Amino acid sequence: MAISDDELRRRFVYHAPNAETRGIHEAVREATLAYVYTMVKLVDNDTSDELDLWLRDFERSTFWMHAHIARNR
Repeated sequence: MAISDDELRRRFVYHAPNAETRGIHEAVREATLAYVYTMVKLVDNDTSDELDLWLRDFERSTFWMHAHIARNR
């Protein structure tokens, strides 16, 4: 199945934020930070490979949320 030009552009062209998406991005950042602070506080901010991996994976998933907002709003 061929990938359309529109799909390639959706994936690889910069999507500048507008007033609506800027607010959504900011709300996601605030919610993400609140969640991360809560989770890290629950484990007493201990350092471990597991916590580091969790933070990296959560950071990665947050990136994809922002990509979703940028590409689909």
